[in-house]
Amino acid sequence: MNRGEMPVRFTVSESAAKGRGHITTNDVCLTRARCLLLCVVAAWLACGCGGLRVRADEVAAAAAFARTTVRGTQFLHVAYSAEDAGSRAPIWVYIEGDGVPWINETVPSGDPTPRNLIALDMMAKGTRPAVYLGRPCYFGTADRAPCEPVWWTHRRFSPEVAVSMVAALRRFVVERGWTGRPINLVGFSGGGTLATLMAARMDSVCALITLASPLDIDEWTASRGYSPLAGSENPAQLPPLPGGLRQLHLRGERDQVVSPDNGNEFRRRNPAAQFRVIAKVDHGAAWVAVWENLLKEKLDSAVADCS
Repeated sequence: MNRGEMPVRFTVSESAAKGRGHITTNDVCLTRARCLLLCVVAAWLACGCGGLRVRADEVAAAAAFARTTVRGTQFLHVAYSAEDAGSRAPIWVYIEGDGVPWINETVPSGDPTPRNLIALDMMAKGTRPAVYLGRPCYFGTADRAPCEPVWWTHRRFSPEVAVSMVAALRRFVVERGWTGRPINLVGFSGGGTLATLMAARMDSVCALITLASPLDIDEWTASRGYSPLAGSENPAQLPPLPGGLRQLHLRGERDQVVSPDNGNEFRRRNPAAQFRVIAKVDHGAAWVAVWENLLKEKLDSAVADCS
């Protein structure tokens, strides 16, 4: 989860809160300052959308990734891919975090595209073939029907979103001639939550790896003081994932966004899943280095037979 998921609270001045019978100069100045701040933030977000896509394109170009769009169900998805040399190796699929769903606690963002592309940076360190599959309405597609803020706020983990992601991935695999290969799903933060929902809908998934991901979204929203994600699926309340699916769920010891102990009910329903807490890691870019180190270790038993 990125900064946009943490609602910004604007409070009235002390004099106004105490119900004084007049408005002071300080009150006016504070109100104007807050309005100015909101306008600046809104303008920055509105102007930054194209820049966010450029940032993703730059990272992709530096890593020799190809950019394309692929249709899911009702949604269009942006994808970046890295081909291999014709081997039958597993396909690594990366799903990014939630990005910027909200400007503040009441105003949704006009474009949820992440400012920190953790999963894309992870893919640049990883094995090929690989695809970074964009979520509905991200990376410059927020103005495409049927996109509206509900799809990246309350319904970000809805069945419609998960089904469209699965449909887009299946279409992409066919178009690339990768049919029949096992798939390893990798998700950062909310991308891991979504990857978990995708894994429940795909027989071809061999391994599911999440990093700093809430696996009980009701527990997560309650702990953060957020409203429930109405219309979203909660992995902790779904049937267990297939027994043959290899699962590795990583958490950061210093993560202040997703608690390392989130998802006890998910663990109970999926007893074969592996859970690890990585020392001295929070909810940020440090996960890229963690991922690189894990790849050097070949992720040991988590994905040992995914070939």
